[in-house]
Parts: sequence; structure tokens; C-alpha cells
Amino acid sequence: MEQSRYLPEGIIHRILRFLGATDQARVCVLSKDWLHAWQTYPAPTFSDQPLRCLFQQALGRGDEECEKYCRQGRLKFQDHVKRTLLNYKGEHIQELTLDIYHIGDEDSAATLDKLLEIAMEKGVKQLKLLIHRYHCIKDSAEYYYVLPISILRAQSLTDLEIKRCRFPACNQLFNGGKFLVFNNIKSLSLACVYIEDEKFQLFLSACPLIHNLDVKLCEGFTRIKVVNLPRLKELDMRHEIRKSLIFAVDAPSLESLRISYFGRTGSVLQLPASQNLRELMLFNTYITNTFFNDWTSIFPRLEILGLNHCHGFQNINLRSHSLKHIRFSFTAESLVELDAPNIIDMKISVSAETMQKVSFKGAPPRQCVSDLCIIPCYWSSIDVSWFMKLNELLSNLNPSKISLRICCASPLSEHASFEGIPTFDAHPVDIEHLDLTESRADLPRYLTFLDEDRNSFL
Repeated sequence: MEQSRYLPEGIIHRILRFLGATDQARVCVLSKDWLHAWQTYPAPTFSDQPLRCLFQQALGRGDEECEKYCRQGRLKFQDHVKRTLLNYKGEHIQELTLDIYHIGDEDSAATLDKLLEIAMEKGVKQLKLLIHRYHCIKDSAEYYYVLPISILRAQSLTDLEIKRCRFPACNQLFNGGKFLVFNNIKSLSLACVYIEDEKFQLFLSACPLIHNLDVKLCEGFTRIKVVNLPRLKELDMRHEIRKSLIFAVDAPSLESLRISYFGRTGSVLQLPASQNLRELMLFNTYITNTFFNDWTSIFPRLEILGLNHCHGFQNINLRSHSLKHIRFSFTAESLVELDAPNIIDMKISVSAETMQKVSFKGAPPRQCVSDLCIIPCYWSSIDVSWFMKLNELLSNLNPSKISLRICCASPLSEHASFEGIPTFDAHPVDIEHLDLTESRADLPRYLTFLDEDRNSFL
């Protein structure tokens, strides 16, 4: 412990990186060197987590005494942040995190403006500004913290992550007819941000260096066009499912595309040919049968494909020689035909009620690992045809290395029974692993095509 007091400041900073904010404050009492290192740590994190219970009580009950403590706690928190930032005399802050539960009045917002201005003067490169509640007004324009100009024009800023914010009016962002924002941004993450179509396009056009864009549950726009971003490699888009949206992306360097809750039938998904796309993950997204046409030329390097609870299509006829990893989860009845000779592994979840069909042109490679999950099953309508469909599905995955898991959402009712189900001619299928732990205890008794060691499913 004595020797730890005299460590070089760079070593202390590396130690602090592995500690939480509370532990960082505790170790600063070891010596003046530790105190100075803590006060000048290049990646400070400020969170009002200890005050959140008070904030929630005050917001929920209107307790004046509780609100008084909230105001006092907020002022102390803001003063602590200000004093810490001012300690960085002539020194740069590499990363700054501000995690704020609630901004309850204009004075608090103005104080935050000043704190961010101080931070930008310290040359912050990576800023994470997370605001969980702003006022209590349910108006789309007043429910978000307005980002100060100091952030938008910060030349040092390369990574920005914001939550519960909105951008200022466009006329505040021009200087001599030139749009001076986000010139050096490489990574941009927006969560619960209010931004209109025109403004979103304007900001993207000012980010020629951006390689990572993350947009989650934002409001204000009806059309998202991600174009003219030559260096963009990763795009993650999560939209509110209750709204229709036109989404178009044309980024020649794009390698990873994730889209979630792009849901309504009226929504339009436009994906042009992408020579570099390696990962495509779609969750609860509306797509049509034609979406899968000619993927060999459209996505020649695609290796990872995920379709989870997508809808709008009846059949998938997919051909790809580059595809190696598949993640499918289906709830609606559909037919899937695959021509993917280089597939390495598949994770497929199908509905017990509809038992979707999955087949291969030829057969999957023997070294391919296939994980099949039969998702919540109520067994009330189980008959011989269900077992025949299951056997057909497993046969289509043969000779890959198959793992099977059957889940049961509820116990079998008294009137439902597997007794009397006739036997049928089944195709032998080798099973590497069988998991019935989430199923009825007596289910194996009715799977008469299980052999004694349960390594094959016939």
C-alpha cells in the first residue's frame, strides 16, 4: 500500500479505468498524487445515480420536502462536476460521461449548457450525454434537452452518444453560409432524440468521416436517408413500430447493418447492392418475397444473416455462396429454401403451431452446426401431422450436426393427450444434443422415434 502512493500518474490513470466512480473517489485519499490523478483523470464519469430514488419520489408524489432535497442534491452534483472540470488546467479530457436522471427546470438546463461548454474547452474527444427525463411536459418540442452550440461546433469531438436531446434550429448552426458542425465526428449514437427529416439529412451531410451510426427510438422524422457517407461501416437503426417510415441506405463501405422494429406494412425498406456488406440483422421488420432475389450479386460478401420475427413474406428463396452464419426466428407460416454451400452454423427458432419448413438445395454441409428450437408450445392441437412435420424439418437439416430443444409454455390440459397417436414412417436423423428440460416430463414417452441412447431422432 505504501508503494502504491508513489506510482506514476499514467499508471494511476490506468488503474482508475478499471474502477467505478465510487471506488475512484475512495482511492484518491491515498496521497496527493492519487488525488491529483483522480482530479485529472482523462475519462471522468459523472452520474447522479444516488439521487434517483429521491427524483422518482418527488416526481411521483409531489412531496415538497423531497423536492427540496432533490434541488439541493442537483446543485451539489452540478457544483462537483464544475469543480472537477475546472481542475483540468491546460489538460485534455479524452472521454467524458454525464449520466443525468432528471433535468427539472430551465436553470438546470442552463447550468448543463455551461458545464458542457467548459468540457468542450478541455478538448473532449468522446462525449456520452445521457439524460433520462427532461421536464414533465408531454410536448414533443419541450420533452428534450436542447444541445448547446458548443457541442456541435467542437473540433475535438470524434465520438458522440446522446439520449433525450434535440438539436437547435438550423439557422443557429450556420456561419457565413457555412454549416459548421460535427466536422470530425466518426461515431454518432442517437437514442430518444427528436430530429426532423431535413435536419437529420443536414447533420449527416456534415459528417463525411463517420464510420459508425446508431439511431434508436428517435422521433420527428418520417424518412431516413443514409447516403453520401463513404466511410460508414456500421449502421444500427431501431425505429418505433407504430409509425410508417421510408428508410433508404446507400453507403459503399457498409459492413454491418442492423434494423429493428421497422414494422408497419406501409414502411419501405430500400437496400441497394452493397459489395462490402458482411452482416445483415433484421428484427420485427417488414420485408417481401422479392427482398431475397439475386443476393449472390447484390451482397456478394454477406456472411451473417439474421431474420427475427420478420413479416410480410411467405417464401424465402435464398442463394448465397458467401453466407456462413444464419439466425432465423419465425412465428408466421413460411417456406424457406436455402442454397448456401459454405454455411458453418444455423440457429433456427420455429413456432410449434405452424412448424415452418426449412430446406436446402442439396444438403447442408456435414460440418455445419444446426441449433433448432421449437418455441412455446401448448400441445392442445398436437396430432400425428405435427410429428411428421418435425421429422421432415429435421430430415432437411441432415447431415449437419443437429441440436434440438423443445419448449413448452404451459402444462398439458387434462383433456389433451398424446395417447392414440398412430405411428408413421419416419426418416432417421442423427441428433447431437436433445434438450427437453423445458418440456412436459412425459413428452419423451410419446416420442416413440427416440432410440434408447437418445442420440438419434427417427
